[in-house]
Amino acid sequence: MPEAILLGRFDVKVDKGGVCIPSEWRKAMGSPSQAYLVKDVHEQCLDLIPKGQFDEYASSDIADPAESAIRDRIKQEAQLVSIGDRGRMRLDQNLRLEVAIHDTVAMVGEMRYIKLWNPDMLAQVGDLTSSWSSLT
Repeated sequence: MPEAILLGRFDVKVDKGGVCIPSEWRKAMGSPSQAYLVKDVHEQCLDLIPKGQFDEYASSDIADPAESAIRDRIKQEAQLVSIGDRGRMRLDQNLRLEVAIHDTVAMVGEMRYIKLWNPDMLAQVGDLTSSWSSLT
């Protein structure tokens, strides 16, 4: 199966602690029944990584000790989540609070995985990116 290409942004309501992955992304991902949810190590958001891709990453050989330590931390903190037939998945309350996701989540396609953001925080990051690009 070809790898998913996930692009764009969807703002989705959080309902009873869960969200639905947009159908076009579910199809591109091969309609998975499970994925890993982990706090991003560089940004104030969550990463939703398809199970197969995460398993490949978790078992890969990494020579750089710093990168290996990051991978080990990601493996320790990752949560396996179930995805229903309609793309509904539950978001762990503690993870949501860590990245300030409350009633709406901005889902951003990152080619092979999805970032889940508090929309206001994403707007701030976008403002910083715009400021940076105007300087270059």
